[in-house]
Amino acid sequence: MRKLVQQSQTSDAKLRELQDVLIDFDPMFYAMSGTTQAIDLVGGGVKVNALPEAVWAVANYRIVDHSSPAELMDRLIDIILPVAAKHNMTLEAFGQTMGLQGPSWGTIRLSDAYNTSLAPAPVTPTTGSGPYELLSGTIRSTLETHLRTDGLPTTAVVSPGLTTDTRYYWNLTKHIFRYSHLGAADAYNGIHTINEAIRAEGFLEQIRFFTRLILNADQSDLLE
Repeated sequence: MRKLVQQSQTSDAKLRELQDVLIDFDPMFYAMSGTTQAIDLVGGGVKVNALPEAVWAVANYRIVDHSSPAELMDRLIDIILPVAAKHNMTLEAFGQTMGLQGPSWGTIRLSDAYNTSLAPAPVTPTTGSGPYELLSGTIRSTLETHLRTDGLPTTAVVSPGLTTDTRYYWNLTKHIFRYSHLGAADAYNGIHTINEAIRAEGFLEQIRFFTRLILNADQSDLLE
């Protein structure tokens, strides 16, 4: 894998090969290398003995950094238009009527549910970046001096990943990082769910990390 990482810097073929290896290693990498879809809201019928006259669903998409909302909308149209035609239905997609124009069995409507579609976040510079060096150095130094009792490794390779929910900072700085210094095994019950919780040791290590980060930033000449 290390060799593929090195080769992928100058070869698109090796980059795709690395992607396949990473997905085999951990399926979570699949979600990090493409656009994700989650049907989080669904509504429909009002009686147990009657088919619903109308149903709706809201899908949440996290768009991969090399794509766009327009490309996603085009893909949805390409997928749903044949389905509408097969069932003699009209498709209204993002303000345009497509496919069957005459009488139909019904209408499928696609829309930006809350008019909040957002392009992927700008890519934060890492190579030759003082702020990134400050962050990565603080991460490594905190891990090397951790106080945990659960056998956490003291060595680590810091690498960038994908982030969301940073749009309010885009006009403030190009150095945007989302990092919590929380181990994969520290979270209970998942994320965005009922009764979220984290391990006490993980919480204390977070405090140590952010304290160190603030002190390092205060004395560093790496910040722009």
